[in-house]
Amino acid sequence: MLYRLVALVLAACFVASLYALATLAIGKNLKVQQMTADSRLRNAGIKEGDTILTARGEKISSPEDLGAVFAEYGFNAAIP
Repeated sequence: MLYRLVALVLAACFVASLYALATLAIGKNLKVQQMTADSRLRNAGIKEGDTILTARGEKISSPEDLGAVFAEYGFNAAIP
């Protein structure tokens, strides 16, 4: 019984380690794949391939998160 418990704990640690490495490799933030020529992000200096981590101090992990920041502050506001 103890051996199974130890094996289960080791397996859980292994899975957690794989998840952590995958998260580091893939990322949990918004990666910019492509933009239109007149994109406001492009005008703000963002390039394709950039990763957006935060906007206005809020963590960005999806296009919806970034859209919420734009909705709150407006599309013409500077969003550092």
